[in-house]
Amino acid sequence: MSRTSYLRPPNTSPRKLLIGVRFAVWRWRFVFIALAAGIAALGVVNTLAPPPPPEVQVVAAARSLSLGAILTDGDISWRAIPTQYASGMVTDPEEVIGRTLLLATDGGAPIWESTLAQPDLSDLAPPGLAVVPIRLEGGTAQILTPGDSVDLLAVSVGDVYHLARSALVLPPRQLSSSGGGLLGGGFTGSNTSGPSTTLVAVHPDEAPGVAQAAHFGSVTAILVPHP
Repeated sequence: MSRTSYLRPPNTSPRKLLIGVRFAVWRWRFVFIALAAGIAALGVVNTLAPPPPPEVQVVAAARSLSLGAILTDGDISWRAIPTQYASGMVTDPEEVIGRTLLLATDGGAPIWESTLAQPDLSDLAPPGLAVVPIRLEGGTAQILTPGDSVDLLAVSVGDVYHLARSALVLPPRQLSSSGGGLLGGGFTGSNTSGPSTTLVAVHPDEAPGVAQAAHFGSVTAILVPHP
């Protein structure tokens, strides 16, 4: 048997093979056309699709953080945000460590400069007083002005607790300018709803109770004459 007999079946000429290939191509022509159209369309889509927007790494909360929390390394992480939306967000962790949160922040949410107290926050208070951020009920913050003297109360199951007497309302610090109210409204984070945050100066012995009440809910303020 010759070598040619191993390469193609007997009585099969190259011409017959070519005819068979042409017949197969003709029979499946619609499939080939559809595949070619799909490949062409995919190329057009990839060409016309806009590139992904540029992103920037911003500082985010590693877990849920409460109002008044003093931030440490373990409280922060990183999150990628489209650059066009990152204005006002903190990008340098050194600007966060040791700062006090003026607004509760959910885990994973970016930390905004507007939600951080200034490092020199204690300079706002008269000597011997401690500064505490609180949330006031019923829109009270909108009618108070820096320099007002208030008694701070907490209400629980019908009982009223005196938290601080003659607390001094302080000016807001590092908050955005949009909106109204004592703090200018304008927090642009994940916790924009709810009572406003107000800074008050209280006696150091009263500060822990005020901070604890602010952590669990809102505080009621009563405007009183200056002592």
